[in-house]
Amino acid sequence: MLKFTNPRGVPEMEEMNIVQKLLKGSAEIDRMMSEIDQIVALLIGYLSKVEEVMPTRTKVFDRSGHKFNHGDETWMVGRIADCGRVFIELEVSPWSGLRTVYYSEWGKQHTVESYHVKGIHDALPRLVEALAKRYPSLSEAWQPLLKAAE
Repeated sequence: MLKFTNPRGVPEMEEMNIVQKLLKGSAEIDRMMSEIDQIVALLIGYLSKVEEVMPTRTKVFDRSGHKFNHGDETWMVGRIADCGRVFIELEVSPWSGLRTVYYSEWGKQHTVESYHVKGIHDALPRLVEALAKRYPSLSEAWQPLLKAAE
């Protein structure tokens, strides 16, 4: 609840601080989400050209793929059986069991709770490292990007 210190109803300085923090936090979440979207779209684009991403499937809508585990995180990369689109999914296993917190496939929108954005953003380097190990051709493919960043 706001505390007013003068007859015009101007909040105390600490109360104004929360407004600035909320705005800054919102901008940071937006920035991180933009980076997540950009790197995942980039990875999906490269992965769509890698034949090994085609897992064995038995059902039309099966979303099985290669899994990469790190602590409570499980990243899964694969192709959707009926259309061949590459997907990337992140599941976390907190107290209540495995739960998908991020899912993306080419041309599909996804919803991420703001609570998970920082964790997903922090996990991106582990995803990139795991993909580079699993699919060595990716490391070669993104060399022009790495050179441009120098």
